[in-house]
Amino acid sequence: MWHFISEHISETTNTFFSCQRADPVSGGDTHESYIIKDTTRRYFVKTRQYDDTQQLSHEAEGLNALSNSEVILVPSVICHGITKDSSPNIEYLVLSHIRFVEPSLDDYFTLGQHLASLHSLNAYTSYGWPHDNYIGANVQTNGRTASWADFFAEKRIGSMLERLASTGVWQHTDGDIDSIVELSRNLLSLHQPHPALLHGDLWAGNAGFCKKGLGSL
Repeated sequence: MWHFISEHISETTNTFFSCQRADPVSGGDTHESYIIKDTTRRYFVKTRQYDDTQQLSHEAEGLNALSNSEVILVPSVICHGITKDSSPNIEYLVLSHIRFVEPSLDDYFTLGQHLASLHSLNAYTSYGWPHDNYIGANVQTNGRTASWADFFAEKRIGSMLERLASTGVWQHTDGDIDSIVELSRNLLSLHQPHPALLHGDLWAGNAGFCKKGLGSL
């Protein structure tokens, strides 16, 4: 696996890289994480057993979108793909390695400013995402919608309740899903924020700080 990934890194960066050490690191419930290095460079790598979901491909897409906003620092996507001729095949995502530092209160304030800048970008004309992606191991329903209230009520509240119902967690005695969706739509109908790019899983474990002093998600 590491030989295959090393070759992909070398092709992408146009600089030879040969993994000499791979150290497992903690973090993530749906994948394994490593710091890999040779004598001069290091990368952060996520891996998971390949299946049709290709969750790491969706993560790479999201990171690229956040990076393209140019208002908040995120790890650079070096490459991602699927190993060949191995059993099982492994999906991998290689990111730039960021050395984190202990943040100060001012650093958190700066993170808030950068998030506000991200949310204030008015670069979209509809709500949602072009296709479904994932929240953890679960499918997150998307698609584009002209109304934020419609999107949130149908694609977030309704879709999640339907999945719960399909697994038996949500019973019909808990409430009628269509009625709950309509109630949510009505409650949110007067709120029409401009479409903005959001980090879908923003919590303390997904925010870090480096010497540049920027929040890294």
